[in-house]
Amino acid sequence: MTALQKLVILGTAILATVLVIWVVQRIIARFNSKPIEPPGPAAFMHLKPGHRYVVRQAFTDFDGSIHPVGETWTFHGYNFLPYDDGLTLIVEPGSVRLQWRPEAQGEIINDLEHYIVEADEPPAAGPAG
Repeated sequence: MTALQKLVILGTAILATVLVIWVVQRIIARFNSKPIEPPGPAAFMHLKPGHRYVVRQAFTDFDGSIHPVGETWTFHGYNFLPYDDGLTLIVEPGSVRLQWRPEAQGEIINDLEHYIVEADEPPAAGPAG
């Protein structure tokens, strides 16, 4: 057997060993890794997902919709788009879009606790009679 043949056999053995190690590492990593779960709904300032809120001071949102005093929502989460300073409050019903800039709704967002407060749940109705 020539030196070149021995070198080819040795190189093949090293390459096969590296390949086996790589495959074993991938198998181990697959069984040890936890599945990635999407984040749940997130709170924003004082707004907590699943809680009901009422508008305490009327305001106009980014789309020109007026939110009058007494309007109620159930808050589910929010999205923020940094490029346009866009804030979307995901509420039921619908959503409320705001822009976090001084010339837009920045003042409203900065003082959100003044505009939107947690609603008092009405007492459960008792049995009739």
